Amino acid sequence: EIDSIALTKGQKLAAAGAVLLTAQTGTLFYWTYSAFDWNLVEPITYLLGYSVVWLTILLYFTTGRDFTYEELMHMATERARMDMYSRRGLDMDAYRRVHLEVAELTIAIDRLREVNEKAL
Repeated sequence: EIDSIALTKGQKLAAAGAVLLTAQTGTLFYWTYSAFDWNLVEPITYLLGYSVVWLTILLYFTTGRDFTYEELMHMATERARMDMYSRRGLDMDAYRRVHLEVAELTIAIDRLREVNEKAL
């Protein structure tokens, strides 16, 4: 139940991003062809694009993840899931320990599988 709610929150965030990009495109189009001139709007588009580049670099250095749709959805869903877990009283330290142990066991099983395949 919590996972589906968290996924829905991530999808809502993605939809909000699409609406924001559409509004930006519409606003820049209106400014360029109706209200102002390209000579005024061009520096704004340059600064918007350059800002996204710097925010992407900042995201990568703070999280170690790429700026892709899949990664952003995963981060938003995971954050919403962890918030809901903590609000419902789940011991987050125990959850992280078990999650880490599962990851370590998965790696160990993969190594054993490789050794077994080489032995055969």
